Amino acid sequence: MKPKRGNVDVESGVFFTLSGLITMLLSMNYSFGTAARMGPGFFPIVLSGLLTFLGIAILVSGLRTRKPVVPSAFDLKSVLIVCTAIVLFGLLLMRAGLLITVPLTVVVASFAQHEMKWKQTLVIAVALTVFTWLVFIAGLDLRIPLLPRFV
Repeated sequence: MKPKRGNVDVESGVFFTLSGLITMLLSMNYSFGTAARMGPGFFPIVLSGLLTFLGIAILVSGLRTRKPVVPSAFDLKSVLIVCTAIVLFGLLLMRAGLLITVPLTVVVASFAQHEMKWKQTLVIAVALTVFTWLVFIAGLDLRIPLLPRFV
């Protein structure tokens, strides 16, 4: 007897919808604030709302079409590489600065792909570095160093 295969969009939609709803419920204890003066609950509630909306859209799309889930082997190496990149980001950001840490994190994480393309990785690294600078330093005025501070 063959095991039943589900629909990848339905399963993903359910996962995103539940994740968004749970995060939204957990964030309700924080004050929301306004768009001009955001409270600690503003960001997680808005993001979880977007995730819930995205999950519902994927779920509806999955109910309309059939994309079977193809069973695949769990790739432990890729998971460990991505986790290493996240830890590296956390350890290096305040020490090495944004302009070194973000591209380095992207390059390390790109090794999780089975066929890494250097040109694509470098474009993503530059774009993500510029975006991160625009949002967190220029936009939110966070005190993140751009380059390492030599003592």
